[in-house]
Amino acid sequence: DAFVLCLASRAIESKGWLAAADIVQSLNASGMPVDLMLIGEGDAHDILQERALPHVHLYGHRADIHDYMAICDIGILPSFFVGESMPLVLLEMMGLGKPIVATDAGEIPYFLGADVTACGVSVPLIDGEGLDVHGFETALKKLIHAPDTRIQMGEAAKRRYDAQFTIEQLMDQYRKTYEITIQRRAKLRAV
Repeated sequence: DAFVLCLASRAIESKGWLAAADIVQSLNASGMPVDLMLIGEGDAHDILQERALPHVHLYGHRADIHDYMAICDIGILPSFFVGESMPLVLLEMMGLGKPIVATDAGEIPYFLGADVTACGVSVPLIDGEGLDVHGFETALKKLIHAPDTRIQMGEAAKRRYDAQFTIEQLMDQYRKTYEITIQRRAKLRAV
């Protein structure tokens, strides 16, 4: 009967693994039954494995990641990773029609969209680099208590993915970028 969150990334502190586990413990302590699926490997996985926290489920590296993501209610990415740019896990969640709560690190706000087309909630980092744990937890609480909003965001996620982020579209964008680069190089050589 628990609400299920999923975080899939490298298991490092700056991807929000330890904070996510703490947030889930806090949500459960406040009476909200929430479980967290963590998929990935790294130091944070090992730390959490030693802690053996209730409601936190560690799956390590998985080849069948979509099967796990498919059963979650919300995808999360509480990342404050300095080099965050294009977290593919968000695209995978969007392709599965999952609403998302993530920080505003790197290009995450672009992926999530805004206004009525938003497929998730973007939580601002503190001073652009630190995780706002309270803000992240608050965003999750609001979304957990708003099933209609979750449904709308999940539908928006799938539409956004289908419109902009399928593998065919991404390959086409790469092809166009390479063609433009080749044309510019040819013009420079001609000069």
